[in-house]
Amino acid sequence: MDTSRDLAQAPMGCGLFAEAEIAPLIPGRFTTEPTAIFGGNKEYENSAQCMYSNQDTAPDSLPTAFLTVTTRLHKANSRESGVEKAVDDLRRKTGSPAGVPGADDDKFREIESSKNRVIAAEMTVRYRNVVITLHYTHYELGENQFTQPMPALSALGLEKL
Repeated sequence: MDTSRDLAQAPMGCGLFAEAEIAPLIPGRFTTEPTAIFGGNKEYENSAQCMYSNQDTAPDSLPTAFLTVTTRLHKANSRESGVEKAVDDLRRKTGSPAGVPGADDDKFREIESSKNRVIAAEMTVRYRNVVITLHYTHYELGENQFTQPMPALSALGLEKL
């Protein structure tokens, strides 16, 4: 097993992006908070999640938007390298390749609301043994309007690894 491509550490969760880098995606003032869904430095991975949201801070005149950033640094075990585990992680995601600059692999998908309208998208990118997933919801965007900001933000995150 080759672990030579495994990164030992990476910026995680809320530490991946500065608020100024998120501001173009979230109208008005927004909150930034780590979420308890993921987290911690475990034997098999280091993971963290952060939520950026204007749900409670934006005036009614602005659309609701939120972005969840999940970062996973996969660690080698006796059978697989961190890179191999990250490849498996990305393989389980749905979506199509998007060609994000700097990514070893990626998947992008738009998500329809219950009213059959696209209001969200998910982008997952892998670089070596790190997998970053961005889940972005914006109630005034629609089909094909997520295809520019998601890869751009993903590429920005990859530059920091």
